[in-house]
This record gives sequence, C-alpha cells and structure tokens, in this order.
Amino acid sequence: MYETLQFDIANLLLFTMPGFFLLWSVGYRAKSDFVFFMFSMFWGNALMMIFIYKISFMKWMTPLLNNPYAGAVVFSIFAYALGSMIKWVKPRVK
Repeated sequence: MYETLQFDIANLLLFTMPGFFLLWSVGYRAKSDFVFFMFSMFWGNALMMIFIYKISFMKWMTPLLNNPYAGAVVFSIFAYALGSMIKWVKPRVK
C-alpha cells in the first residue's frame, strides 16, 4: 500500500553534488569537512527546489528530471556555471 523510502549513499550524493560544485566554483573554504558537507547539502537542495519548479514546464527537460541521476548531472553543470558567474561578478560589485 505505501512505498518505503529507499535511502542510500547514492541518493545523498545526488543532493550534495550540485551544492558541492556551486561552493567549489565560488571558491568557498570551510574550516571542517562537515561544515562544507552541510553547506553543499543546503545549496544542492535549494538549487533543485528552485530550478525544478522554474524549468519543469520545458518539454525537453522532463526526461532529465524524471531520472534523478541525469537531473543531478544537469544541476551540477548548472551549479558550476552559476558559481563561476558569481565568482566573476563578485569582485566587480564591490
């Protein structure tokens, strides 16, 4: 009747990959690995929640969003590009 939630390390990495690439491309340095992991998890989830809603209307994007691995790769590439853009704009804004 109810499906059980299958949780494994692969599912955890799917949420942290985009956040890791965002923080890495911005150049963020944390004092510990745990802090970096938690920020990666937060920003990975934030990217997925915001942008799945925004791009879900595109028909060609639907198969990528249905497959979590492909979605993680797409959002990782997007997060890297976003982080690089933030790193490029940040010194010019000050």
